Amino acid sequence: MSAFRVLNQAPQYLLPDGRVNGGGKLFFYLTDLTTPADTWSNDLMTVVNANPVIMDAAGRTTTDVWGLGEYGVVMTDAADVVIWTRNNVAAAGDIATEIPALQDGKFLTNNGSALLWGEVSQVPDPTAHANDILYSDGALAFWGPPAAAPVAPTLDQAIGTTTLRVGKFLIQTGSDTAPVSAARTTSKNIAFGTSYSSILAVSVMVNVNVVGVGVGVTSAATGYVPGSASTGFTAEFNSADDGGASGFSIDNPVTFNWVSFGLIP
Repeated sequence: MSAFRVLNQAPQYLLPDGRVNGGGKLFFYLTDLTTPADTWSNDLMTVVNANPVIMDAAGRTTTDVWGLGEYGVVMTDAADVVIWTRNNVAAAGDIATEIPALQDGKFLTNNGSALLWGEVSQVPDPTAHANDILYSDGALAFWGPPAAAPVAPTLDQAIGTTTLRVGKFLIQTGSDTAPVSAARTTSKNIAFGTSYSSILAVSVMVNVNVVGVGVGVTSAATGYVPGSASTGFTAEFNSADDGGASGFSIDNPVTFNWVSFGLIP
């Protein structure tokens, strides 16, 4: 709380009959009107006044009077006869709304009834923190470098011209040709570039018509058991049932594509 001037500057105090109170006295007490209380001659409260404060011949105090808190004040004449008593003398207005004595590094706030100084969180000085970002540990705010960007996990995969592997899952593809046959069937054994520990499926697709009269062939992949280890398969081709007519034999090479799916060790 800051000091306040208890008395107006250079007032002239009078006796009841209107004469000036030359040589009169002002006694300062706590509000119990018994315990003496200090006043000061400056607002910094470094020079304590005598108690009582004596008036000059013109009825004016011989010193300025600054106080702190509330006072009981008794005025007497030069012979110590009490002229009047005033209690609860304080700064003008509501004392609770006075700005308290300054405190370094704090901010003025209130508790709903009185002004007071308190700690107020604020953004710390950003000097020398270019490109940093603001963090908090739950109690204090501070500047720090941005967190490193998370590293995306490396996908375990490999892509080749005829293969695609993701983890242990492998797709293999290929092209080949089954030989000409004087019969209605032909076949070609295919070895996988990478053996499967558990093959899932193989599909075979014929590229062109291969029968002399233009009749197509059916295709099938055999020689493997789904769910089992496999090093390859057999591509089998069969022309439509021609009732034994020689014109339905496979008299052209059978070009085909294949794709396989499965797991590797």
